[in-house]
Order: sequence, then structure tokens, then C-alpha cells
Amino acid sequence: MGFFHRGDNYRLEDMAPKQRKIQRQLHTYRPPKPLSGLSCALLLLLAAALLCYSVSILTMRLFGVEAEAIPNTRLDASGAVTKAEIPAVTSTLYLTFRDGEGAYHEGTVSLLGNTEPPGKTVKIRYFPRRPQCVMLFSQTNQWMLPIGSLFLSMFLARTAIRKLLEEKKRKNRNSST
Repeated sequence: MGFFHRGDNYRLEDMAPKQRKIQRQLHTYRPPKPLSGLSCALLLLLAAALLCYSVSILTMRLFGVEAEAIPNTRLDASGAVTKAEIPAVTSTLYLTFRDGEGAYHEGTVSLLGNTEPPGKTVKIRYFPRRPQCVMLFSQTNQWMLPIGSLFLSMFLARTAIRKLLEEKKRKNRNSST
């Protein structure tokens, strides 16, 4: 006898249909609740974060200088390039690179699973006036993500501000009548 076995005399036709009382009630239409002040503030914070992200990527894309960097290296006190000791897979990539004038600089970038072998070079972008501001070339090479984030931040900010203004107008109408 199996787990789902119901016996030899079980048939669907023998089962009596359940008598259900269908009750229909008329409901008046209620418009959706407007966003609260807290949710509008959260939307504005999210919009600000997305705006900062998209502006930083686009700024680095447009004004950054491309260079080759040596991963898992650092500059020692004398300014020479030394290998950085990485004990395990990390999310930080230490690198050194030369700017256009030939001076060495070091920087760090975030990377999921830093497993870059020593000696291999990676492409980066940096600001010439602030060479410590470094981003991987692959992060700045795309257009769709920062532009999409820019449009999403504008939409979220517009929605939050519009709801706050509507709520303010509604309160003014209620207080004047």
C-alpha cells in the first residue's frame, strides 16, 4: 500500500459536491493610499545614492585616463614596487601604476574574489589630478548601467517630490475649508 493510496473504493464521482454559499458584497472604490512621508524620504535617499553612483561612473568614463596597473602590488617607503601579501581570496585589489609623467602611484579597487595572478596587468582609469581615485576599466567601460541609474534616480526623485507636493496641497485644501 503506497503513501498516496486511498483504498479500492475511492472514486471522484462518489464524492458529494460541497454546497457553498456565494456571497457577493459591493465595495466602494478606495483609491490607493499615497506614499507616506517616510517612504518619500526613503525614495529620495535611494535616488541620491543612484545619482552619486551614476555621476561617479560617468565622470570617470569621460575625464579619467586609461593606464595599465600591476595587481597585488604596493609601493614601499622608498617608492619601489613590492608584492602585496594576500592571505586568501579578498574583495580588495591592491595595484600600482604609472601616470603619464612616469611617476608610480598605488590604489585599491573593490573586486569580487581577487584571484589576479601576480605579473599580469589590468586596465584601470584614474583622474590625473587625483591618482588615488582609481576604477577598473571594465567598470567604467559601460554606458547602460550608469545612464539607467541616472534615469531611475530622476524618476524616483520626481515621484517622491510629486507625492509630497500633492499631500501638501491636500492638507492646505482641507485646512482652508
